[in-house]
Amino acid sequence: MSILHPGGTSLTDSMLDMCSLLPGQALLDLGCGYGDTAAHISKKYEVTVIGAEVNDKMLAAARIAHPELAFVKCDGQTLDFDSHTFDCALMECSFSLMPRQEELLHELYCVLKPGGRLAISDLYMLHPDMERAKKNCIEAQKLIYHQRKDGECTEEQVFPSPFCLDGMFVKELLLALLEDTGFTLEIWCDKTQDLRNWAAQLLMDHGSFDAAATALMPEGVDCSSFCRVSPGKQTGYFTMVARRE
Repeated sequence: MSILHPGGTSLTDSMLDMCSLLPGQALLDLGCGYGDTAAHISKKYEVTVIGAEVNDKMLAAARIAHPELAFVKCDGQTLDFDSHTFDCALMECSFSLMPRQEELLHELYCVLKPGGRLAISDLYMLHPDMERAKKNCIEAQKLIYHQRKDGECTEEQVFPSPFCLDGMFVKELLLALLEDTGFTLEIWCDKTQDLRNWAAQLLMDHGSFDAAATALMPEGVDCSSFCRVSPGKQTGYFTMVARRE
């Protein structure tokens, strides 16, 4: 089983147990990787799981390993599902890597049923410089929302996140985004120790984070998608569950 996030399925279960899932409901695993977590969820909770992943090689591996599940290609910017399709959406170590996070949250709001839950685990900055964070937010939004000119709308164009610093979420900005989108936070848990345990195990097993990324990611894939953060004293990890109004 290839679980590319701290805490493994135990951390996943701790979030989903708070989502009040019922057999037969539908869950979207956005950024599903090799599909092993999606398979675990499908079996344990007896729900219909659709895995979404942008990486073609991971997507192919997921379909081979778990032919009983449905997997779709998704870049994280648009969700090609009908409104009110899912009872729950899950993003584990993927939201901070996705572009246009504000638009994605609006998409998730639409595809979730009223009262549906959004479960996220990801990196966050433990003690952010809020003045710097707010300045970054303003400057990033200017780049994202300014009037486009010829030559700007290319697939290669990457926009900075208004809600992250150095690749990590700023808690206050993320929670404000969730509230503005129509989500109500139900629980936030610091899981930094799980991150540190996971990082230590990676170093023991592979010798370095670069070596771990090379070993765990498909051959030829840009390993920056494994983690774009150099772990340090400011690097924290969280799980959260929010409800769609």
